[in-house]
Amino acid sequence: MINPLRTHLVPRVAIRSVSVGDDGTLEVQLAEDRKVAAFAFGGSLLDRVRDTSGEAERKITGWLHATRPVDEPEVPLPQVRWTRCRSADVSLVLSVVVSGAGALWMALSGG
Repeated sequence: MINPLRTHLVPRVAIRSVSVGDDGTLEVQLAEDRKVAAFAFGGSLLDRVRDTSGEAERKITGWLHATRPVDEPEVPLPQVRWTRCRSADVSLVLSVVVSGAGALWMALSGG
């Protein structure tokens, strides 16, 4: 599941269920009462009209109940990584540079 800051790599065997909260947020339940929320399905107005969270829940549930290949790992090993996006990374670096330049300008000009 790719979210803006973190990417969650979860093997199918680690997923217990999928549900949609009252606010429209799609949540994937893992073992040990751990949940991962999908920010793309955060209960927006469009989601309320088009039911995109419900559709995603049905697709994931169908995928979970499909025949599983034999070569899947027996022990689930969920991983969490930083989401990398070149344009977002460049924007972040530029905002830090501009903020630093502004702070330096204010300090040097006495403003």
